[in-house]
Amino acid sequence: MAKRDPQARRAAIVKAAADLVIEVGPERITHRLVAERAGVPLGSTTQYFTSLDDLRTQALQLLAKEIDDDLDAVRRSLVASGGSPALLVDRLHEYLHNSRNVAADVSLMSAGAFDSDLRELSLRWQNNFVEILNEYVGHDSAL
Repeated sequence: MAKRDPQARRAAIVKAAADLVIEVGPERITHRLVAERAGVPLGSTTQYFTSLDDLRTQALQLLAKEIDDDLDAVRRSLVASGGSPALLVDRLHEYLHNSRNVAADVSLMSAGAFDSDLRELSLRWQNNFVEILNEYVGHDSAL
């Protein structure tokens, strides 16, 4: 990361915060932990984010985007295979076998359980997965 690249510095801070959310939980991240992980001065975490809640929300949004991207890959695989149930099971097994994915999902769900502003974000995995299943088994069965 170039010292004079504010966008790269901001992205590094958000990535560090997302990694820490997974490792220690959303409520346990601090500016100091994030700055240390990102390799930036402590003041950078407050320069780019209005509050720790803002930084936490950005981190959770990054995790939600990662989850969305993973589910889009599952959807593309299913379409390419003609909707193979075996492929769906294999891809879901791969997804759930990845501890980062599971920790991200749990972090998002727990954040949404305690913060109504994050509730919609916390339900994205479930809603996207239901949408994928809906195409193959119908809405009622997908729920």
